[in-house]
Amino acid sequence: MPIPAKAAFWLTLCSLMQKGVSIITVPIFTRMLSTSEYGVVSVFVSWGNILILFTGLSLASGVFNTAMIRYEKEHNRVVSVLLGLSTTITFAFLLIYLAFSSFFNTLFGFSTGLMLLMILRLLLAPAFNLWMSQQRFEYNYMPFVIYTLCMTVAVPAIGYFWVLFSQDRGTARIVSMTVVECAFYAVLFIVIFFKGRSFFDKKIWWHSIKVNVPLIPHFLSGTILNQADRIMIAAMVSDSAAGKYSVAYSAATLIQIAISSINSSIIPWMYKRLKKDTTENISNIKQVTNTATFFMLLAIVVFTLFAPEFMAILATKEYSDAIVLFPPLTAGVFFMFVYNLFANIELYYEKSTYVTIASVIAAVANVILNYIFIPVFGYMIAGYTTLIGYIIYTLTHYYFTQKILKQNQRKMPLDLSFLFKSCIVVIVFSIFVNILYDFWILRYSLVIGSTIFIIYKKDTVIALIKKMKS
Repeated sequence: MPIPAKAAFWLTLCSLMQKGVSIITVPIFTRMLSTSEYGVVSVFVSWGNILILFTGLSLASGVFNTAMIRYEKEHNRVVSVLLGLSTTITFAFLLIYLAFSSFFNTLFGFSTGLMLLMILRLLLAPAFNLWMSQQRFEYNYMPFVIYTLCMTVAVPAIGYFWVLFSQDRGTARIVSMTVVECAFYAVLFIVIFFKGRSFFDKKIWWHSIKVNVPLIPHFLSGTILNQADRIMIAAMVSDSAAGKYSVAYSAATLIQIAISSINSSIIPWMYKRLKKDTTENISNIKQVTNTATFFMLLAIVVFTLFAPEFMAILATKEYSDAIVLFPPLTAGVFFMFVYNLFANIELYYEKSTYVTIASVIAAVANVILNYIFIPVFGYMIAGYTTLIGYIIYTLTHYYFTQKILKQNQRKMPLDLSFLFKSCIVVIVFSIFVNILYDFWILRYSLVIGSTIFIIYKKDTVIALIKKMKS
């Protein structure tokens, strides 16, 4: 197997194992923490994920690959310089925080100790992200896989005992998780500066700022779509409600693994077909994407029908009322799949600006809808505001894709009629499926029927995979 293929295989396997461990640990900590404590932990993580976009500038993506190509023989120095930039920004943020600590403590809802712990993670986490991107770029997959999996296991394992012997279990979970992660990050922080032996390079710093700062709205918008709900629920309802929402969201988005796998398989095949705007190529793209969309729809249906069982496994009865969040959240995942089909075309034509605009519009709409409806209808409505956000995201991508194709005088390579009908089915299903949760015989009958259909149509899938390989 070629080295790039080996790297892709191991990195994908590592990602799946990481997600698997994180899901396995959910039932453990939901039974150790109250819904309120679990909510505090999820809000802490959400704020950290938002702040690191500003302090770390997402330097491990965006500018990273171009910098590694431009400075082909100086990889270690480039990584060291990029880490120097994120370190400088984080220290600047630390000084601002120390000057206005009371304001920030009130804004984020955490004590000075927890805020300093969050800033420590903001300082060290870019080292891991940059090191990880370097290993991927150089196809040096084994160190990455081993180190990542060790950290993935150590964080919940140590956290379990830390929480078990603590009275304030919510704080214990935050502290244990952050301290263990930072211990792993600190090792790489030292290694990167030792190997690179550089902190500042005016040319690289300026180029990185010029390239990545305009991308912050895009990265921030995606994070807001994923994280803002629980922050707003905690602020407008309660930490307990945020905890329930967080568990339902984590479970519902498990199926994103399927989206990532399908999309990563379709992209290279689709791009090769887009080079030539022939009737045969357009027909092939429509056939493959329609089949992938249909089986994604079936997967969403089956996954959603099992919501009561998933919640029973993942959490205690305290979280059971969050089951109603499953349908809109999984429907949102389906729209993630659909908008990726449009976004792939936008990126093929290198129109990343449109992707950023779509992200910002969807994120702003989500925040506004949350602000209006959560106080009126409670935290449950956040599932539907998230779904609406992803629908807006999809429609915006569709608009920009049409615009790009018109500018380039190319045909639409997707079956819009089939995609529209599939989206309508998912929306209707998400609205009415809650009625089925009290009728387990009917639910299981639908699951069995869908499974039989998938098995019956397996030859169709195999044939399409062979077509893509050829």
